[in-house]
Amino acid sequence: QARRLQGDLLTVPVRLGSARGVAVLDTGARRSVFNKRFVQAAGVDPATLRPAETLQGATANPLALRAGALGAFELAGRVTPAIEGRVADLPVFAAVGLADRPAMILGLDRLTGQRLVIDYPRQRIWFDPG
Repeated sequence: QARRLQGDLLTVPVRLGSARGVAVLDTGARRSVFNKRFVQAAGVDPATLRPAETLQGATANPLALRAGALGAFELAGRVTPAIEGRVADLPVFAAVGLADRPAMILGLDRLTGQRLVIDYPRQRIWFDPG
């Protein structure tokens, strides 16, 4: 079951380590990005992660990402035991009301190898391992 946010974006529940959060589905994003609050709740200090690429999103303002081992990740009942991930407090988190909650942008890197069916009017998303 998905939830609709401001701007009609859909979110699904996810887990990073023992921390629960929400993922904003973004099939146009090549990479998933976790906010700092989410990785901190999972027991990872963002300051210990290595510098990564710069992301230039919809605002056209470049933002430096940090990257590293984030732990186990769960999406739709399937757990990946250890993931590498990107971390930044993207402006979109504030724009959709998620700046103060564990959240992430769920991009194509986490959706690869799955079939995705979206029933937008009923706010339902199915993830099939394909």
